[in-house]
Order: sequence, then C-alpha cells, then structure tokens
Amino acid sequence: MNRVFTKHVPVICLLILSHFTSCKKGERAAEIDEKIIPPVVQPSAKILIPIQLGTGKSGMQISYTADLSIAKIEYGNGTSMLMTYNAAGQPLTLQRYKGAALISSTDYDFNEKGQVIQGSMAVVKGNNYTETGYYTLSYNSLNQPSEINYYDMNDRLTDKLKKSYNEAGNLIGEKGNTEEAKLDYDTKNGLFKHAGYLWLLTLEKEDNLFLSARNNLQQCNFPLKPEKNQTFSYSYNSDNYPETISSTVNGINNTLKVIYKQVKN
Repeated sequence: MNRVFTKHVPVICLLILSHFTSCKKGERAAEIDEKIIPPVVQPSAKILIPIQLGTGKSGMQISYTADLSIAKIEYGNGTSMLMTYNAAGQPLTLQRYKGAALISSTDYDFNEKGQVIQGSMAVVKGNNYTETGYYTLSYNSLNQPSEINYYDMNDRLTDKLKKSYNEAGNLIGEKGNTEEAKLDYDTKNGLFKHAGYLWLLTLEKEDNLFLSARNNLQQCNFPLKPEKNQTFSYSYNSDNYPETISSTVNGINNTLKVIYKQVKN
C-alpha cells in the first residue's frame, strides 16, 4: 500500500501545480482585463443662462454680471429693470425705467452675513424721489427668506408674508394678510437656475416665472382668489432646461421660446 501511494505522489503534485498555475494565469488575465477597461467619463452638466424669452411686446432680454447675477431685463414694451451691485457683488439698487426715464427704485440694505434685510421703495418723477414704503426680510436656517413685512412710508405694517419651501428649495407657499398662494414645480433644471438675486424681483410682485430657479414653476394657485390662478407648461432641450414655455396668466395664453447662452464651468 505504501508503494502504491508513492507512485501517485508525482501525479498529484503535477495536478496541484497545474491547477495553481492555471489559477494564477486566470488571475493575471482578469487583472489585465480589468486594466484595459476604459473609464466611463460622465459629461459635465452644462450651465445655461437664458438671454431671451419670446419676442415682441411680451418678450424680454436678459443680461448678467460677470458672476451671473441679474444686471438688466429689457421688455418688448419699452420698459426695463436694472440691478446695481457693490464691489462684493451684493445688490444695491433695483431701478425701473420706461424708455430712458427712471420711474421707480428700490434701495437694499444688508447685514454682516451679506443677507438683504430691507428694501426701501420710491417712485421717481424727474429729479423728485417720493418714498412709498419699505419691506424687511427674515431668514430660516437654510438662508431662505421666510418672512417679509411690508410697511408704508409712515412705518405702518401693511402686510406680513410668510414663505415655505420644499426639500428641493422651491418656494411652495406664501400666506399674507389678504392673499395666499400655493405653488407646484417640475423636476427639471430651473429656467433661472444660475441667475443670482433674481428672487429679489419676486418680493415686489414681479413675474412669477422668476420663481423658476431650482426647478420650474408649473402652477401658482390662489385659494382665496382662484381667478388669479396661473399655469405654466414646458418643452425641454437635451440638457433638461425649458425650451418653450406655455403659460396662462390672468386668462391670457402665451407661448415663449427660450434662447440660452452657455457659460463655461
């Protein structure tokens, strides 16, 4: 029995050595295969800023500062809005024009954190500025405006507006003394996703389309005044930004085509 076992030892060793060698070859082949697999390079997301919405009297053209804050909005009806900033990029004034004539302005104050905490409003006629009131802002822990108090020129509180947001950072609710608004959004890239300080315009009841920052506004409903309800629908480009906008505001239907400018990352 011992001699039989001894005869088979070389064979067993060869089998073990062959198996071990084949495993090593397989491991090396796997390593080679792993090494030659090309990496998957994900395309970087494009930064697009809208420079024109629509044409004619219902259209608008938009220009920006070097850091992509709103600089000027020109409307097809001859009116325009101009934003000015300090050297640190903080907003100083919002000016409205009719043609070349300045007709109103808002001056901003901010705190040591750089948050806008007050907007002082005035109407302008020639060289005469007449103060019409002001509003103050409070912020939540996420640096979102959470409460706006509006005052007349005699410091009397005229309205208190509370704001609420969803997890994406979209404004979804506003409740004031006499009005309430509920808002809904899509999940695509917001029309004004990269436009800084555009939200300031919404504090003075400007176009609700300016709320399309994180995502795009689809509905703005007023439970107490349903006749004021607004709807927006979109078609999108290959980068998931709005390409056309169809809206119903104050019972008027309108369709706008959006022209973008790409900004380098």
